[in-house]
Amino acid sequence: MLRNIPVRSICLLAILGFAPAFAATDRDTLYQVSTIDALMAGVADGAMPIKELTKHGNIGVGTFEGLDGEMILVDGKVYRVNSLGKVDRMPADALTPFAQVSWFDKDKTIPVQTALDLAGLEKMLDAASPSQNYPVFFRVEGTFPYIKTRAVPKQSKPYPGLGEVAGKQAVFEARDMEGTLVGLRTPAYTKGLSVPGYHMHFLSRDRAFGGHVLALEMTAGIVYVDDTSRYEVVLPLNLAYANADLARDRSAAIAKAEKDTGVTPKEADALP
Repeated sequence: MLRNIPVRSICLLAILGFAPAFAATDRDTLYQVSTIDALMAGVADGAMPIKELTKHGNIGVGTFEGLDGEMILVDGKVYRVNSLGKVDRMPADALTPFAQVSWFDKDKTIPVQTALDLAGLEKMLDAASPSQNYPVFFRVEGTFPYIKTRAVPKQSKPYPGLGEVAGKQAVFEARDMEGTLVGLRTPAYTKGLSVPGYHMHFLSRDRAFGGHVLALEMTAGIVYVDDTSRYEVVLPLNLAYANADLARDRSAAIAKAEKDTGVTPKEADALP
């Protein structure tokens, strides 16, 4: 009988004979609920409560049931930025349809000594972890003269796909912020499971601003990197996932949804 609970499916990235970047004592696992293609197909029922998710990591990104905003997991605490820009600490019984988390054990520490934009930060991270064949989690503590984020609005059943919802996302801009940026880079071969490349969420130090990062300027701070060697995916055991069409290549739609600059909150309110 299919019910709205997750079933565990394990996908292992093994390091055979060569693992200089990974300490034996590290808890290096990218733990993921559902897949990005399922989210694009409208599979947005909650598949796992936050109290279970945080047993598998203290840093990460994701969303909430019905695509209700952006998830930022930092220091074991789960926050949501909704489409009005409001930041809330989420309760243990809140549900997620998609999340990517890990226990953060930093392998590298890099001071930021020159001004960076988003492309420059990604270049710095690529230099710190040059192999594109492993997932990498990162945490950035810094000063941001400018940052641009987005959040998607909560949806009702039947849930539309993330690509459709992203067209109604709200975009927020802030200046002279201090805060934490968390995220990950996943390899190209994870297409369909994850968003290949970089996925970053931001939370201000005062916990009053955040969201999915679209652009930034950074002048000072520290970048922490955790190279990750294992990948575990937990698939939803429900009818929406079982019946979803996951055979299509949604790469172009995913790239657009992740990079789309969206609309302002006032414009989003006026949309049907």
